[in-house]
Amino acid sequence: MVKTRAARVAADMRMLSDQVALYFTYMQDIPNDNQGLNKALNPIRPGEMIPPNDPFSRNPQLNEQYAYYSKISPNHRWVIISRGPDGVLDSGPIIELRKNSGGNLSSGGKTVPPMTVSEAEDFIVRYSYDPTNGIISAGDIIQRGQ
Repeated sequence: MVKTRAARVAADMRMLSDQVALYFTYMQDIPNDNQGLNKALNPIRPGEMIPPNDPFSRNPQLNEQYAYYSKISPNHRWVIISRGPDGVLDSGPIIELRKNSGGNLSSGGKTVPPMTVSEAEDFIVRYSYDPTNGIISAGDIIQRGQ
């Protein structure tokens, strides 16, 4: 079941990545954190096409979607995050800390500077799911856009 869910996450993330890239092609920008993936899926009427739910959500009744954050560093324009096999958004505490300090991971001109490229790489490596760690491994499945 874990492999099937991971395959679904990979397919969903490919589709969502393509949508963010297509949005960028037309709008010359990416959706911000507040607009999220709804805006990328349908720029004219956001909300008409709802992003798929994260298959690793612990509570399917909550309809938890993939996490999306924009402008995390100069070389990382966006990340889409699945909770991974452990069902927990492990990268959530860091993301929320940065968002509470400055609104956006890149701060949007506020007091918190964007992550450096090395900080962003460390963030992605540290919180990524590694299938060699076992079936129920800690770590999120992270897709990033540069």
